[in-house]
Amino acid sequence: MKAEMLMDCRCFLGEGVQWRDADARVYWTDIEGDALWSCDADGRAVRRVPLKTGLCAFAFDAEGAALGAFKDGLCRFDPETGAREMLRRYMPETGSSRMNDGTLDRQGRFVVGGVEKGGGGAICPTWRVGSDVVEIARRAEIANSMTFSPDGGTMYFADTPTGEIWQFAYDQAAGVTGAAERFATVTRGGPDGSTVNAEGHLWTAIWGGSCVELRDGSGRVIGTVEVPVPHVTCVALGGVERRRLFITTARQGMDAGGLAAHPTAGSLFAIDVEVPGVAHGVYVGGYGF
Repeated sequence: MKAEMLMDCRCFLGEGVQWRDADARVYWTDIEGDALWSCDADGRAVRRVPLKTGLCAFAFDAEGAALGAFKDGLCRFDPETGAREMLRRYMPETGSSRMNDGTLDRQGRFVVGGVEKGGGGAICPTWRVGSDVVEIARRAEIANSMTFSPDGGTMYFADTPTGEIWQFAYDQAAGVTGAAERFATVTRGGPDGSTVNAEGHLWTAIWGGSCVELRDGSGRVIGTVEVPVPHVTCVALGGVERRRLFITTARQGMDAGGLAAHPTAGSLFAIDVEVPGVAHGVYVGGYGF
C-alpha cells in the first residue's frame, strides 16, 4: 500500500496528528516550525495557527480549549489563537530536554513523554496528567509510540533509539503502569508515533524507514504503508468512518540532496484502510495540577 500526499505543508517536524470529532478536522503540529495545522479529511479548509514556541503534543477538552505539551512544559492553550498559560514546566534543570509524544488514555487523561537532546541518555520522565501529575512507564531518551489498546488495559511505549516497542499493563482506575514486556523490535528505522485500530492492531510510523508498519497482537508485521519521504513521524485514524490513516512527516535531519530528492518531506499524507480506528476522546483532567 502507498500513501498519497494530502496537504503540502512541508513541516520541519510534523507530529502529534489526531482526528477531532467535534469539528471533523485533522490536527497536527510542526514542533520546530512553531505552528498548529489543521484541515478537513480531504486536505481542504487548511488552517495554520502560529505559536510562540514549539508544540509537541496536545489534547482538546470538551469546551474546545486544549492541554498542550510545549517544548518547555504543560500549558493550557487556545487552539484558535495560540495563546497559552504555563501550568507545569518540564525538566527545567537540564536545559537540554523537551516534551515529545503524547496521547490520551481511555479515561481522558493525558500521557506524555520527552526527548533528551544533550546526550544525557534515558532521563526523560513520562507523565500521566489528570487531576494530578504522576510519572509512569520508564524514563527514555526519546519517548514515542504512546497509545492504548481499545479496552484501555494496555499502553504501548517506545524509546526510539533502542528500536524496541514495549507494552505495559495499565491500571485504568489509578492511571499507572504495571508489568511490562517487549512487544516488538523495529529494524527498518526507529519507532515513532503510533495508534491502534478497532481490532487492537498497532500502526507505527517509522522514522528513517519511509513507511508505517501494522502489527498484530503478537508484534508481527502484518501490513506496511509506504510513504515517499524518509522520516515518518506520527499516525492517526480519522475521517467520517475513522478509516483514513493520516500520516505526518519531517524535513528535520535531511540535507540539501535529500530535500531535492524528496521535496514533499514534512507534508501530511493519507491512505484509506479497511479496519477503522478508535475514538480519540477528549481531555477531562482539568488544569489545576
